[in-house]
Amino acid sequence: AKEIHPNAELIFGDYISTKLKQKFSLIYSFSVMQYIHRSQLRFFFLKISQELSDNGIVFINYPHAVRFRDLFYPDRTYLRYSPSLVQKVASEFLEIIEHHHFYDDRIINYFDSKKYFFPNGIGDRIDTTKNTYLFIARKRK
Repeated sequence: AKEIHPNAELIFGDYISTKLKQKFSLIYSFSVMQYIHRSQLRFFFLKISQELSDNGIVFINYPHAVRFRDLFYPDRTYLRYSPSLVQKVASEFLEIIEHHHFYDDRIINYFDSKKYFFPNGIGDRIDTTKNTYLFIARKRK
C-alpha cells in the first residue's frame, strides 16, 4: 500500500487499544470485525464514530453468521455476527447507508441459509470471503 500511495498514513495495530488523535474522512475495515470480541462490539462502533470527521464514512466488510450456532460465538477467535446485531449496535452511533450481503445484495437478519463454500470441490468449508456482509455508514450529526 505504501508503494502505491507513498503519502498515505498507514496505521497498524490493535484498533481497540490504539489511541488516535486525528479524525478520518474514511475508515476502511476488511476482515477485522471477526476479531472484535462481542463484549467490545459497542465500543468498536463508538470508537469509529468518534474517529470519523463530520460526514466521514466507514466501510466494513465482515463475515456474517452462516449457521445458527454462529449466533452463540462457538469460536471466540473468529466471530461471525448476525447482521441484525451489527445493525442494532452500529445504529446507535452511525447513520447506516448500506448493509447487505457483499456478493449478492441479499438481506439476512440472523444467519444465512444460503452458504457459499470454499472452492475446494468438497463443499465442507465456509471460510470464504463470499460469506461476508457489507456495511457502509456515515457519522451521525
